[in-house]
Amino acid sequence: MSGIVLLGACTQAPAGPTASPITTPTTSTTNGVSAGVTGGTDMPRSAGVGPSAPTTTDAGVPTRPTATGVSTPAPPGRPAIPAVVGLRWLGPDPEPAGPQIEVSQDIRRWQGPVSGEYAVRTADGRRWFGADGSAVTCRGERTCVGFDAAGVVAVLDGSSVRSVYDAAGIPLGLYTPDGRRRPGQEQPSIAVALAATGLDLGALVDEAGRRVPFAGGVTGDPHLVTGGGRRVSVQYAGDFEARSGDPERRIQLRWADVPHQSDVTITTSIAIATGGTVVQIDDDGRTLIGGEPVLGRAQFQQIRITGGPVAGVWPVGDDGSSSVALVWSDGAALTVHTDPALGLTAILTAPRSSSVRGIFGTGDPTNPDLVDRQGIALDSGSVLADWSVPAGDSLFDIPGPSVIGYPTDIPDVPDQSVPFATRTCQARGISAAPDLAACVFDVGLTGDARFAVGHGRLVSAAQVDVPAVLSNRWPAMRDEAPASASQLPTLVDVRPGLGQQLVYSVAMAGTGDLTFRFVSGCPDQDGLLAVDRPAMRLFDPTGHAVSARFPTCGVSTVDQLAPGRYRLVVAGALIGELRSVRFDVHED
Repeated sequence: MSGIVLLGACTQAPAGPTASPITTPTTSTTNGVSAGVTGGTDMPRSAGVGPSAPTTTDAGVPTRPTATGVSTPAPPGRPAIPAVVGLRWLGPDPEPAGPQIEVSQDIRRWQGPVSGEYAVRTADGRRWFGADGSAVTCRGERTCVGFDAAGVVAVLDGSSVRSVYDAAGIPLGLYTPDGRRRPGQEQPSIAVALAATGLDLGALVDEAGRRVPFAGGVTGDPHLVTGGGRRVSVQYAGDFEARSGDPERRIQLRWADVPHQSDVTITTSIAIATGGTVVQIDDDGRTLIGGEPVLGRAQFQQIRITGGPVAGVWPVGDDGSSSVALVWSDGAALTVHTDPALGLTAILTAPRSSSVRGIFGTGDPTNPDLVDRQGIALDSGSVLADWSVPAGDSLFDIPGPSVIGYPTDIPDVPDQSVPFATRTCQARGISAAPDLAACVFDVGLTGDARFAVGHGRLVSAAQVDVPAVLSNRWPAMRDEAPASASQLPTLVDVRPGLGQQLVYSVAMAGTGDLTFRFVSGCPDQDGLLAVDRPAMRLFDPTGHAVSARFPTCGVSTVDQLAPGRYRLVVAGALIGELRSVRFDVHED
């Protein structure tokens, strides 16, 4: 089945669909904790406070903290060095260790040990995306464009010198890779610098906004973030189904007592059934593939699993910690950080699917995210208990603990531990109340600051986003309109205002393509998707982009859409003249 959309220009337009001006979201904070976030958490407010039952918050995913990409502080009197200057992918290919999977004959996808960081390599060049929202695209070794988490842009045109601009395109100076500024040299405008490279900054921002979605993760003792952004803190012990209904990656977690402590639990093992093989990763770094241990852990190893993903296994460090990453051909990736004292931090990114269930959630924040095996949304404790793995259905090599429930005595976080724990967690970029509460509980209870590392990884992975100061410069880069949308009629005739988005609801009855065709030609072929120019884009109900941006003229097709309802955003230009849009739709 395919849907066809025919479009044409007109001079007048009746009332359009739901509209909203494009605005930049703001977040107020108090003492480092984001305001406006509500919901039950296990935040240690005072002595005697601790989780006595699974606690959750159903607040939306909070504002992304900056995990990396912060400008380097400079001595007094000198400007800070923009983080974009030091991005290691901005220049010659660093060839880092990590699993690489051949997506097609010409494309390879690289995944490092940090969730949210990956690269796409082709014969013509490469594109890299950081865990903090930064990104780089290169053609050859020294023709690159990149931006950091603050939206600062750097351009390389055949040399190692970075020509740096702020998000508005104002020149900030020329820098060498080690951060030294070259004063007195003339710097071209950003338009001239970009034109010289032949690279498209807008296309890089566009692709960075279409990453494979976060699909759930766990860290600490243990704390879950579901694919839909729901926070759950729990002290269960036993084996649980984290992801079910996905034939490519069925995932189970094992929770057991912390070593030498019986009042809290951690994730001690994870098992993944994929391609007819079970991969098991334990907190001591032991990794089994098809029941056989991975040996020779003195250096990084890459292992291809027949019919499944490529696995990357890093050496075990002096402290006993290690990392494992699995990368699938559909863009999904699972990163696992192991530590015998802290347990596992596991983070999954994967395409959304209506069939997925489990304690990692359905991944749909617009509907109940945490449901039981029958698809019923109950209290979190009941849902988690329902996802305990029945005897004989475990993926693990050794039967797990038989006790399903809470340790006998839930510990309290001492008052004197809270300030240190709070500072430690905030230093990792954790500020939103539910995430800060979870991190403070772990660090304050154990005194081990390393727990904050896992929380920082999980929080940043769940909230990776393109810097708003950049994405807001290209219309239709985001779905900024309210949740409501007008039903797409047979004939639409609209004239979006400057900076305005018109949103339509588009239904796909079956899997197929959606083609957009304008009757008239484009008035000018150059810079159709340039800064400020009108554009269109298709989003799923959660606000995740399922297409690239495309101009309001010509012919564009969105391939292989799954059945369901989508949101079509028609965005007007940010400056200049208004343009009318006319289109009708029919399905084959």
